[in-house]
Amino acid sequence: MEAQRAADSLGSEVRLMLESSQVTFAFADRRLTTRLIEGKFPDFRQLLPSDFERRLEVDRAELIEVVKRVSVVGARAARRSPR
Repeated sequence: MEAQRAADSLGSEVRLMLESSQVTFAFADRRLTTRLIEGKFPDFRQLLPSDFERRLEVDRAELIEVVKRVSVVGARAARRSPR
């Protein structure tokens, strides 16, 4: 998903480099590398509680707008930081 979003937003060609333990997606000005997991993926449901003491409800549209604004700031900071 992350590689797809990066390709869509950058509008660039993607090179895929597959190694024995990781895969790298190379874009025009950045790379995304992830480790490959062998065997059965851990059951993440064990980490999540079955019930909650508190509940938070938010307006979906407002949350999406906030996340978009924060992602713009994060993208700017990432461009300025040395690699």
